Amino acid sequence: GQRPGEPGEPDLHDAGAVPAGPDPQARPARGGAGHGDPPDGGGGTGLRPERGGALRLAIPFLRSSTVLVLNGDSGCDLDLHEFFLTHLARSACASLALTWTEDARRFGRVKMQGHDRIAEFIEKGNADGPGWISAGVYLIQRELIAEFPPSTALSLEREVFPTWIPRGLFGFKTAGRFLDIGTPESYALANRELFQECVIAG
Repeated sequence: GQRPGEPGEPDLHDAGAVPAGPDPQARPARGGAGHGDPPDGGGGTGLRPERGGALRLAIPFLRSSTVLVLNGDSGCDLDLHEFFLTHLARSACASLALTWTEDARRFGRVKMQGHDRIAEFIEKGNADGPGWISAGVYLIQRELIAEFPPSTALSLEREVFPTWIPRGLFGFKTAGRFLDIGTPESYALANRELFQECVIAG
């Protein structure tokens, strides 16, 4: 598999499914943040998409050294190819797609330094006002996933990403549409928007 700075394509992997094959063409990424979930993460199975333990179980299926991870409870329009090239150019240990919101309170805010290097995560509930939030689309180096303890439930955004800040964690800002389906209200709104798109396109 490729190393940072070398050509190649990342594995496309949703932690709740069998890894899909790589697609070098830019296209919308459908995956999401998970920030709108209850604080306990729900279920307690350790197999939700935001859980690092689920990624650790996927290690035998990951063919390249850069892995694309998608959460399953939102959607984000994102140029995956540009995201990947930027990740490699920065030699990042991990990169998070970020989207702007006028109210970050329910999601938590991501604070950055120069060159979009992530400096801090502000927990949801303490992040009033506008700001950049995680869109739930990540590029992560396989070797870091291999460090996760096996069969252990880990929240990437609460327990893992903050510890990776000194290792080179970067944000990738996107202006694409972000659809959150983490609450019944936002789920209904997303369904209406997508249905209207299908009617127009049809």
